Amino acid sequence: WAGGRAGAAGDWLRIVPLDHDGPTSKADCLNALYTAARADAPAVYLLHDAEDLVDPDALTVINLLVGRYPMVQLPVEPLAQPSWFGVANHYMDEFAESHGKDLPWREAVSGGVPSAGVGCGFAADALDTLARARGGRPFRPGSLTEDYEAALSLALALGNRGGRLILARVPRRPGAPPVATRAYFPHRFSAAVRQKARWYVGIAYQGWRLLGWPGGVVRRWVLLRDRKAPLVAVLALAGYGFVGAYGGYWLTAWLDGGAAAASAPAWGAAPGTLALVQVNLALLAWRAGHRMVYTGRTYGWRQGLWALARMPVANLVNACAAVRAGWLVWGHVRSGRPLVWQKTEHSFPDPARLPGPGRRPGEPAS
Repeated sequence: WAGGRAGAAGDWLRIVPLDHDGPTSKADCLNALYTAARADAPAVYLLHDAEDLVDPDALTVINLLVGRYPMVQLPVEPLAQPSWFGVANHYMDEFAESHGKDLPWREAVSGGVPSAGVGCGFAADALDTLARARGGRPFRPGSLTEDYEAALSLALALGNRGGRLILARVPRRPGAPPVATRAYFPHRFSAAVRQKARWYVGIAYQGWRLLGWPGGVVRRWVLLRDRKAPLVAVLALAGYGFVGAYGGYWLTAWLDGGAAAASAPAWGAAPGTLALVQVNLALLAWRAGHRMVYTGRTYGWRQGLWALARMPVANLVNACAAVRAGWLVWGHVRSGRPLVWQKTEHSFPDPARLPGPGRRPGEPAS
């Protein structure tokens, strides 16, 4: 917990040990920090990870808005890495589209956005409201996505009493990138799969179990969009197999001068199959265009083009993460084995190579 004025070492930084042995979770640690920080009566609780690059204007933006809104979330912009495989950089594409399009839409239709766990400010009175309902612990220790769960629970607890949670996209000047939180994301395939599996378990499974399906049609539709992600990830991988099989059918027919068509599966020549494939290709082009546009807006047109090449990598990571998440949940349900919070591997930024204020995340520092 860092509080008070920055001065001599030890004047503003306080170490908060837990009062029990591990294993522990991030939510457990956050609850201990919350309890210790309450003694200083802060106006806002700001969540960041140690590896985050905190924007110089982040505190100003959150401080200006948190008096009007119970939670303020800044955009998250993963930093570009020299990864030819695209594991690390596919996070750029997903966050650019999510925080550039999906969350603003979500805020407009439902009056709230989930917390990303970093670059996120909770108003003290709002977090106190949640803590009182949970025996002094605002974050659920057993949740693998404690920030997401806490933000949605907060919106439900406040209801119509000023419970609007916002994503603050505030540029320093017209045309400049927004004030955002930046960090390196996992560059190894296995680390990315573990991280996203934790997200899937926490959001899809635990979110369903802990929160249910509250609210009206719009709120339930938003929750459905969150919770269908593991299923969509697996179906996307199955779609690649279908496209490969269908493409192989037509390639074989073309190479054999049409002779193979007579012995091909009936579904290959069915009148409705070609129309179905064409509709799906149109939808794929539409989705790919969105991904390229929003990545290009955040990181420049070159990265926007690379976003198209990274889509299969993203789908593979997400599909493997969905399978891992399903395995973890199955083991939990079958044997009662607790779902354990796993720390994500991170690389810490080199200050000499980081972009300065107002520069795009992909641009080199001067």
